[in-house]
Amino acid sequence: MPRSVDLAVISDVHLGTPSCKAEALLGYLDDLRPAELVLNGDIVDLRELRRGFWPAAHTEVMRRLLAFAADGVPVHYVTGNHDHVLRLFSSFKAGSIHLVDHLERNLGGRRTWFLHGDLIEKGMGTPALLRAAGCVAYKLLRGAERAN
Repeated sequence: MPRSVDLAVISDVHLGTPSCKAEALLGYLDDLRPAELVLNGDIVDLRELRRGFWPAAHTEVMRRLLAFAADGVPVHYVTGNHDHVLRLFSSFKAGSIHLVDHLERNLGGRRTWFLHGDLIEKGMGTPALLRAAGCVAYKLLRGAERAN
């Protein structure tokens, strides 16, 4: 029987990449009935999507996430660095789906802010060269992962 939770947060799924663990996520989603869902960035990896990798399990993840919204669950898609182009459409709303750059909630009497990590890097003044080096390291690690 699915467990009910007030809030579920999912981040960095990277649908559209070979390293995505869509089958594991489907198992998790099968056991979940959230009152509210936050998708905290990089759910779909728009940087890699052009490569054309999109197996059936990735479609099923999207179907399940959209099914929550169709059932009236508020779904907040917080933009991330691999789907940053969606920031052009921030504040878009379609039914129960809300596209935002950040989200604030009061959880247990405490102010809680949801945003993707790339905004923190920019806000802290992380130099562009260091951010670029991080991107190169990420790509190298992704390449090593694919080789295994």
